[in-house]
Amino acid sequence: MPIRCIDAWKSAHVAGQRARQLQTMPVDQTQKMPVSELTGIDRYCNKRG
Repeated sequence: MPIRCIDAWKSAHVAGQRARQLQTMPVDQTQKMPVSELTGIDRYCNKRG
């Protein structure tokens, strides 16, 4: 399972970088969205162990 968590974290991180590069959203949302996704994945991974 840890491999899936790492892949999910990487995919979310890459999505966040792409969003920042494209700047299709306001800066506030662009910064908040990837962070919220990463924290959600971290909590999920911690529960799964």
